[in-house]
Amino acid sequence: MAVRHPYHFVPFRRNVPRETPQRPAGRSGSFECVLETLTPLCLKKHFEVLHRDGHAPYLTGSSLKGMVRSFLQMFGAGCGMNYDFEAKDKLPIPPTKLEERGLGLCTIEAACSVCRMFGFVNGDKSWGAKVRIRNSCPPPDWTNNQWLAMDNGGEKGLPRMMSYGPYRRSFYYPEGEAAGWKFYLHAKKQSRVHQDFASGDCVPAGIRFCFRVDYEGLTEEEFALLRFGLCLAVSNKVSGKRVALHHKVGYGKPLGYGSCEITISRETERSGFFQSDRPAAAPAFDLQPYFDLPGFGAIRKYCSWDEASDELQYPGGNWLLKNKDGTIPEFEAYLRQAAKAASPEDESAIVPVEPEPTLPDVLRVRVTSIKKNLVRIETMEEFGQPPKKYWTSFPVSPYFRKRVGDEYEQNVKELEKPLETLK
Repeated sequence: MAVRHPYHFVPFRRNVPRETPQRPAGRSGSFECVLETLTPLCLKKHFEVLHRDGHAPYLTGSSLKGMVRSFLQMFGAGCGMNYDFEAKDKLPIPPTKLEERGLGLCTIEAACSVCRMFGFVNGDKSWGAKVRIRNSCPPPDWTNNQWLAMDNGGEKGLPRMMSYGPYRRSFYYPEGEAAGWKFYLHAKKQSRVHQDFASGDCVPAGIRFCFRVDYEGLTEEEFALLRFGLCLAVSNKVSGKRVALHHKVGYGKPLGYGSCEITISRETERSGFFQSDRPAAAPAFDLQPYFDLPGFGAIRKYCSWDEASDELQYPGGNWLLKNKDGTIPEFEAYLRQAAKAASPEDESAIVPVEPEPTLPDVLRVRVTSIKKNLVRIETMEEFGQPPKKYWTSFPVSPYFRKRVGDEYEQNVKELEKPLETLK
């Protein structure tokens, strides 16, 4: 069984090309698209409300737009506009570093292809989108008993998805440099998740959603990018080789949820006030320069459903403790070694997740140090076999110790970083 780490990185393209945004009399029209789920899919809060109120699911245009825009940025057509370098608890790429890489934010004088198509805001200047992705239609003949729930196994020792963040420097910043655009891999089997993060509002594999994309005044390059960004399929004009990849969207991507395939069922082009029923002309722009970029090799490997692993797995606490500077390739090498050690006669053998003790939601902890407004705490009790204590650290106000004292009760769910084993 092939088990891999849930995410990898696509290298940034340096010096993304930019032009002054314009609205020429370019290509205008629409795509009628069909999204088919290859694995269960969840838009967590949105689906929760629909399920609760007895409505059929549909995909929001904002989710679909974010999916396409993020892919095209990773593909090399976009700047760092949506790279979250100010997010809390993350190791950032400062804006100056983005500019040094040619990924600085777009302006009204010079904008990347993605920002020219989907719009952007920078300070008091903005540019309106030339592409509109509408909400999908609900799948026909949907019944309320088709909703699925994520498998949480009733256990608390399973992965807490939001606990694994960029503070793992060796994953996100190997050799001191940002690894690139983050992409979650496809997987044929969905992993179980900590019960606090499980959703009971997923649609199963094999469900189809129809949606429409309208565009206006696109250049030939923008049209070719949009078309490929939707369906991720194109044939090379010279070699005839076909590129066919697959998207991921929604909640639960690190568990193997959200894989989907998009096909364009109908294309129409508009001229003036009249819309033709004839298929739109093929893109005149050849995307080969984008396929030749260094990052596309990673995209082709990570976005292919044919290359999907059997299952995705986060590192266990013991591996992280023993390999504080360990990298994603090193963890995957560990998984392969563990798979070889499994009985070859047992074809269903799965690489075991290192067991972690179930900790109470509220723990009695001791403050061990406060330096530069960063407090370090450790549990007063021991847990697991052999018994061991746990610790973590987080930023606090200067009056924290006066407020809580040297010992206090800590709600584990409120911690910004997960507890780690104390040596």
